[in-house]
Amino acid sequence: MIPLKLSRRFYGKYKWFYRIVAKLLSFGFMIGMAYYHFIRLNEETQSGRDFSELRLEITHELLDSAAVGLERFYQQNGHYPTSQGKYFFDSIKQYIHANDVYVYNDSVSTENDTIPIKKKLGKFNFLDKSFCYFGIGTSEQTIIYKLVTTKSYKLYSVGENYRDENGSGDDIVYQRKKWYEIWK
Repeated sequence: MIPLKLSRRFYGKYKWFYRIVAKLLSFGFMIGMAYYHFIRLNEETQSGRDFSELRLEITHELLDSAAVGLERFYQQNGHYPTSQGKYFFDSIKQYIHANDVYVYNDSVSTENDTIPIKKKLGKFNFLDKSFCYFGIGTSEQTIIYKLVTTKSYKLYSVGENYRDENGSGDDIVYQRKKWYEIWK
């Protein structure tokens, strides 16, 4: 076992290396997750089966990613984002590695009308765009963030009826898992 003092000195000296490895692993995980879901979704639609279970799994993974981004934002800034609703993603997008398949973008006119932007095939760079949000399969089934207090928030996905019911009805509410529930 490496003494604690030596391991801290080693980590401090090679911190850049650990950060690169962590980012590569996180990015690889997101790519793998998207590919896995694409294959499963393709198999389910070809067989004519209902893929609501897969959509639910994707929803939970995106809610987990959003929660990680919110926690990283909190660690960096000392508070949670003040922007609420579906556009909270603009506040956390630099803190997470999100697959562009699940990110949508709106254009806002001078009259404050929102118009969904059609994504073109290929790379969609959402990091330099405003009014971005998570969507589960469609731009209508979004993830919503609401700041409850300065130290707590509510995170949920609009359900299959595409209506924001404030976390009730068929909306899927994020609940942080306990450490012993993660490996179940």
